[in-house]
Amino acid sequence: MPSLRATVGERLKVFRKLAGLTQEQLAMKANIDAKYVGDLETGRKAPSFEVLEELLRVLDVEPYEFFAFSLKPQRTNPEVEGAVLTDLVRRAGPADRRLMADLLKAVLRSRGAEDKLSGKRRRS
Repeated sequence: MPSLRATVGERLKVFRKLAGLTQEQLAMKANIDAKYVGDLETGRKAPSFEVLEELLRVLDVEPYEFFAFSLKPQRTNPEVEGAVLTDLVRRAGPADRRLMADLLKAVLRSRGAEDKLSGKRRRS
């Protein structure tokens, strides 16, 4: 099982990259040292609540989004996952929402689940 510190670091790196920021840019905006950002992302150090709050503010990420993970892979929280997906869709522009819908349809189609969601029945 991964450690909480390592997982928080990985999540920080993912959200930093999604925001299109380098470690140096994030550090500057959050008023912390760039080496410290690297230490956080690799799990060598853990942020205080104050630092984490500032990082989430800079990254424009809600705490529930950031902590939507489990240290036990088999345990998921569909309610939180649904909230994260809803928030991602809400934040996206019209073109990105269309792309998200197309990607989701392609995934569901590849798993044979699209008909179940749309209420359509496949013809034999």
